[in-house]
Amino acid sequence: MSKSSIFALSILSSLPLLARESALKGMPLNVRCLMGLENIKRNAHGMLTIQNDAMQFAAGQAVAKVPVKSIDGIFSGEEMTQSGGTAGVITKIALPYGGGRALSLLLRSKIDILTLTYHDDNGAFHGAILTMPKGQGAQVRAQLVAGGAHVSIAEPLPPQPEKKQ
Repeated sequence: MSKSSIFALSILSSLPLLARESALKGMPLNVRCLMGLENIKRNAHGMLTIQNDAMQFAAGQAVAKVPVKSIDGIFSGEEMTQSGGTAGVITKIALPYGGGRALSLLLRSKIDILTLTYHDDNGAFHGAILTMPKGQGAQVRAQLVAGGAHVSIAEPLPPQPEKKQ
């Protein structure tokens, strides 16, 4: 192999890493705000961006901005949800012989939940709950912490191997 083909292969193999890195820096992420952001209705779907030292959630014309430095706590976790909406519920009810239970297994999906606590300009305490696709919660949390968010509770550390005496 020539040096130019090795260089081209190394560039092509690093493209997924570059794409993942760009998804963390200011690119909008489709999330749902369950509750807690000012001017945003409950269960609103919108776009979350983190740039210019602020986290911004936009759902249609409504926009909420939270300065990253005002965030006091970030808690992340995973949940299993039932997808399919009203059509899925009606279909599960209509299926005979326990078919609805089997369909419930197929309609499961995992999501990440991000809970934020922050103070506004007047010093009032607020909290917000956001849901996003699986795997995105940890990335958003890491980006907020890197931007200066105050986190009082550390993420659990991986288990350490036991020392032999």
